[in-house]
Amino acid sequence: MLLAGGLFLLLPLLWHPGDDLTFMGWRIMVDFQDHACIPGAGIFLVDTADRSPERGALFAFRSRGGGFFPGDQIMIKHMAGLPGDRIQVTAAETRVGDQIVARGLGAAVYAGADPALFVRSLTLGEDEFFMLGESERSLDSRYWGNVHAKDLVGRAYLVYQRSAGAASAP
Repeated sequence: MLLAGGLFLLLPLLWHPGDDLTFMGWRIMVDFQDHACIPGAGIFLVDTADRSPERGALFAFRSRGGGFFPGDQIMIKHMAGLPGDRIQVTAAETRVGDQIVARGLGAAVYAGADPALFVRSLTLGEDEFFMLGESERSLDSRYWGNVHAKDLVGRAYLVYQRSAGAASAP
């Protein structure tokens, strides 16, 4: 416990925002976005040895871009869809099978894009996952598509959450 507390005390000396820190198979990632896709998110620990898919779990992965942002960024989202799942994205909602997992296409509206550009139905391939954020304006698989197994970095755990008054997406 003392080691973990000491690490967090030394963190500002070893690291600066925008970078992440890897230590013994764990990666420390910090989300300082004003409009986070996981509202209130702050500091995550990512277990780079655990890439076992689990619906609903948080995972870090490498993005491959998709119009709104450059590729090869590490992101953290919930794993909403697993291989073989049927996904339906409409302007009103996103479904995995028969379950509604998200409402609307708020990021498209916020960016001034036509939500109709993102409406589609698909079945995930054997190494594909559908990743979702929690906020209305989250940029996620609804906009840039599926994540492949080779792009999973590891299971993520939220270890520090900002206060309720901290800026986050609506």
